[in-house]
Amino acid sequence: MNQRCEFSVTLSGTSAAVQPPPANQSQIDIDYLIQYSLPRSGQLAIGFLLGLAIELSIAGSGRGGISNGGGCAAATHRDREKAMLELYHGTTSVCAQKARLTLAEKGLEWESHLMALNGDQLDPAYLKLNPNGVVPTLVHDGNVIVESTVIMHYLDDTFPAPPLMPRHPLDRTRAHLFKKLMDEYIHPACIVFTFATANRAPLASLSKEQRDAQLAKAPLQRQSEYKRAAVEEGLGSPMGKEATKSFEKLLKWIQESTERGPWLAGPDFSLADIAATPYMVRLEMLKLSRMWDHKPGVAQWWERVKARPSYETAIAKWLRPEDIARYEKIADPWVNVSENLAAEARRPA
Repeated sequence: MNQRCEFSVTLSGTSAAVQPPPANQSQIDIDYLIQYSLPRSGQLAIGFLLGLAIELSIAGSGRGGISNGGGCAAATHRDREKAMLELYHGTTSVCAQKARLTLAEKGLEWESHLMALNGDQLDPAYLKLNPNGVVPTLVHDGNVIVESTVIMHYLDDTFPAPPLMPRHPLDRTRAHLFKKLMDEYIHPACIVFTFATANRAPLASLSKEQRDAQLAKAPLQRQSEYKRAAVEEGLGSPMGKEATKSFEKLLKWIQESTERGPWLAGPDFSLADIAATPYMVRLEMLKLSRMWDHKPGVAQWWERVKARPSYETAIAKWLRPEDIARYEKIADPWVNVSENLAAEARRPA
């Protein structure tokens, strides 16, 4: 028989009683209930209590290892918080930065597997974990999760406090649109910008045959094509112009969002802000912060992002001197980018 565990907590004058849901209640429904029915200030505590109640309900139904004969205990909650999280990542990888930011915002501890990304991502042992040969890869208690956007949502679903998806449906929709923009447009644009500048030298020093052979090793051949075009044709190429256009779209979206509130998808910091942050880091490292000189909302949002503790934890502390030096010594790409922007501005609407 399931034991009923009831908790009561008072937050900002609001009393809430928490009961364990049916054992088959999905966690995402409970997370939704927390986010939509309570003020932000109460979500952390209620999330803790609901999580505990769920675990005790499952234990009482015979699917857990806790005896319910002696009352409600917090052992399983503590065990879940201590669950082993491992992250395979790179120092400057934009996708790895998204995963690290989410971990930092959740306050989670994790084991680091730092990769050089100089070919070690194509090692057979790593390809067994991530057949795409990219980072990040998250391992949670032996379960492998790949793709940075999927990892962000997995962490938010598994560790719901504090929630990183907005409460209002329209804000949630905007968050999803930002993430879709990053995955489909901004990430390819970032590859082009980076391999036309900071990452150009290693591939440019090879003969065409050697370069083709090197790029052919990557499981994601579409990314190899972005790299090839960037190295061989530069930022003035059609692909470079399209990448510039994509980044300008991102900055426009950010500017428009800041006219509604402080963050990209509603009143609270969310996965939308996390998804955009690494690409802003990359623009800044590529000496392209001038792209938002005339977008004050972007500049203000960016300062708010960098003021969060997670920025230091997930971004700044992982940048090595050699990473910074690699970007500092590049030729200024603003000449090409500004020409692309001017050409786009002259096009008929």
